[in-house]
Amino acid sequence: MAATVKRDGIRKRRFPQSSTKHALSTPYHLQWPTLKKGGNKIIVNEIVRTLEPLHFEQLCTRTKKLLKTLPTEYYDEATALRFQQEQEEKAKKAKLRSSLVIGLNQVTRALEKGTLKLVLVRIQSKLP
Repeated sequence: MAATVKRDGIRKRRFPQSSTKHALSTPYHLQWPTLKKGGNKIIVNEIVRTLEPLHFEQLCTRTKKLLKTLPTEYYDEATALRFQQEQEEKAKKAKLRSSLVIGLNQVTRALEKGTLKLVLVRIQSKLP
């Protein structure tokens, strides 16, 4: 067996580990049936309606920064309560946003982790 020299001594050569097989590497042809005419518009409208309130933008920390810069004498219970409600709402939106993956790499990663529940694919997309 060949030995490789490392900084602190000699270690045995490592052999490549076998990879986990999943649906993408099976020899069988897996294909879902296409939707009926007009069915995709209903699904897209429902997705847009569901994701619209999540505001796909970076979480804003403006209020937190504002509260840090204000002197403690300006704090009142109403401001603290409003800040807490905003933080809870942001946490809820972040949790919902984390369950959505977009793109082939993220879908593959979620598939390997076993957290994938639904994949929507557009047939007419043009590959580069």
